[in-house]
Amino acid sequence: MRNIQKLIAMLLLTCMISCTQDDAYINVTKEENMNVNAKNGGNGNSQGFIPGNIPVYSQDELIIQYKPGTPDSMKYTIRENHGIDGDNINPLQGFGIFEICRCNDQDIEKWIFPPGTISIEPKKQVLDSEVGIETFGIAAVDYEFEYGFDVDSPATGTAADTSYETKIKPVNNGITIAILDTGLAASLTVFDSDTSEENQFLYNASLTAVGEETSSWDFVDGDPNTFDDDPYKHGSIIAHQIHSVLSSLNIKHQILPIKISNHEGKISYFNMICGSMYAAERADIINMSFGWQDDPFGDFGNTIFQNILTMFPDVVFVTSAGNTSHNNDIIAHYPSSYDADNIIAVASCNQAYSQASDFSNYGSSVDFYTKGEDIIFYGGTVEGTSFAAPQITIEVAKILDTGETSDLPMVNRIAMLGIPTTEAFETVLNFYTGEEEIKNTLHNRYIIAEY
Repeated sequence: MRNIQKLIAMLLLTCMISCTQDDAYINVTKEENMNVNAKNGGNGNSQGFIPGNIPVYSQDELIIQYKPGTPDSMKYTIRENHGIDGDNINPLQGFGIFEICRCNDQDIEKWIFPPGTISIEPKKQVLDSEVGIETFGIAAVDYEFEYGFDVDSPATGTAADTSYETKIKPVNNGITIAILDTGLAASLTVFDSDTSEENQFLYNASLTAVGEETSSWDFVDGDPNTFDDDPYKHGSIIAHQIHSVLSSLNIKHQILPIKISNHEGKISYFNMICGSMYAAERADIINMSFGWQDDPFGDFGNTIFQNILTMFPDVVFVTSAGNTSHNNDIIAHYPSSYDADNIIAVASCNQAYSQASDFSNYGSSVDFYTKGEDIIFYGGTVEGTSFAAPQITIEVAKILDTGETSDLPMVNRIAMLGIPTTEAFETVLNFYTGEEEIKNTLHNRYIIAEY
């Protein structure tokens, strides 16, 4: 029933947009609207298109989180009771298998049922009914879904072309910044430096490795090769934004590139969850320049990712607010719309810091606006809230580098650096209602970057 409702909602949405915005429809290639422009090209206006980041739900997978301390024997029994093999050794006919996150916390796993053996909605409802009954057992159940940048490319990475070993620091010192994204092409010339010491900037996993990784982990292919095979090098651009500025400021740091997006720009919720847990166990700051639109049924009020935010209150999650030029207060954009003191939502403003970017999402859940236009990379420019978020990541790193403690949440400490917005700006067409409304930035602040 739920998936039929979603289909009907999407058909209505598509009809509404096509009837009201035919002349404004722009087929962009990334959810975060990363337009790699020629020096004189492209205005990046994404208002009115159907985003590629609306979740596509799996019909035979669910994500399970157990309560801390749940013994393996109980996990075995719970799996078997719900048609999942207890230990993935000799599954019975008709039973599914499970996959555990690659992290220190072994309480999150994905259940993969044989195709056609279950109806996903009733199965989730049964599992939800078990949450909170016992001291140990199931803590949360989430749907598995896919979303992403909506990129299509045959490019692939191999162990031979990563060339990251020489970039790994001998010892981690300073601030660890995890970048959950498409990976990192460490051999790009923008990461070359004049001295060997500056050339080493990747996280050293020798003390925290779960297995064979030397720096980080690729959750897409299940190996330690985090090469950025996105043709637009989305993750590499973000890593360069952060690393180049912190290096220029002589702030000691290491980049932890965690690959959760495949070469087609698709991200599974499970890989994002596992990558977030992996990062939170190791990093001080996590940059998350991606996201998905909620649907009208609000499935994300109490999710496993929300639990991770609670588990790691001292880790700062910096997120992009999205680029469909719509109000996140009406239809939420996640993870930026989660309500937690340690998550920061970043939207984009223009180079003059006088107006929100035409493509940027907005709303009271947005914490800051910073420059997300005309970001230079290899002689061209990129734009989007994806590239506004790293500037707040840099500000967080600068504060952490001072060593000064505060009882205030990091979002409040960052707010002291910004210029309060006191007026509403442009009139926009609401993506979901087709009605005109004011892009209100009254609740937010602009951050003036010095770089």
